[in-house]
Amino acid sequence: MDWKNQVQVSEYVELMNEKLGLEPNTIYMMPKSVQEGGRAGDITGDYEWSIDDIVVPSGVDLPAVNDSEITNRITDKMWAAVRTRRNRALKNSDVMALQDRVMTDEQKTYRQALRDLPKTQSDPFNITWPTKPAS
Repeated sequence: MDWKNQVQVSEYVELMNEKLGLEPNTIYMMPKSVQEGGRAGDITGDYEWSIDDIVVPSGVDLPAVNDSEITNRITDKMWAAVRTRRNRALKNSDVMALQDRVMTDEQKTYRQALRDLPKTQSDPFNITWPTKPAS
């Protein structure tokens, strides 16, 4: 494991708990300095996480995990977040499609662009969202 950021290490820890059939947070993250009595407030935003920052109960052996497993989990969660945001935007735009209203071409285009997400995008970390029409 050579990940340095919190998201990657957090996914690794979550995956370990799942693979081993453990309760969530049985294996958890805590900076080594905090484990040794330091203050959590001293940890800065650019902290580089390491294997020493993962707390594993005695007697638990961690299975091997490759980087692609972690990357895939993070990417899958981002796509899920994109779909959630898209669904919320669609729901919020439902008022445009009420029976007593006539949708403009801009509104129709906007709603179709939302429905086409995420298949029109290739990177869940860099989504180009359609622009909501003014009215």
